[in-house]
Amino acid sequence: APLPRSTSYNLRVSSAQAVDKGYLVTPLQLNFHTSGGPKVVSANISKTGVALGSTFVITTDIDLSSDQNIASLINLQSQGSTLQTSVSIRRNTIIVTPSSLLPKCRDFTLSLASGSVSIHGVGEGQAWSYTARSLCRETSTIGSSVAGRSIVAYKFGSGPRTIMFVGGLHGSEKSSVRTLDAWISD
Repeated sequence: APLPRSTSYNLRVSSAQAVDKGYLVTPLQLNFHTSGGPKVVSANISKTGVALGSTFVITTDIDLSSDQNIASLINLQSQGSTLQTSVSIRRNTIIVTPSSLLPKCRDFTLSLASGSVSIHGVGEGQAWSYTARSLCRETSTIGSSVAGRSIVAYKFGSGPRTIMFVGGLHGSEKSSVRTLDAWISD
């Protein structure tokens, strides 16, 4: 009979003998867990600094049925608004491409509702969601050093006042570069 879903088992084979008289020296133990449907195991999303034009790849623990409307289970939201996406399945991955750029410097949540179905017809996979923040900066090159290296500028916000922080003015003074790099990362 089919085993119940989402259940852990321990299979123990105490003895067995092969046609050529080979046998088990010690009992064989196999622990396994039956699937409750597809489960998300990873996604290519960092917590902060997500590029505005990102495509998201969600990976599940089992191949998904291509016959399902997976797009109806995907939701991408920012500030209470649903962002339009196109969604496709390739084996055990769900590819989510936003129809427009993510809003700059905003939290967003990508979620997969329960109800996804594996290639074996096992449905009701676990719901999953992930909240992250989109990139808050614009990056540009504003010139070159005497040695020909690019001078990079990062712009944050869009207010009426401009405040400029400069780091690494002298090549041997690394502390200001480290401080500004930490601010930019944060």
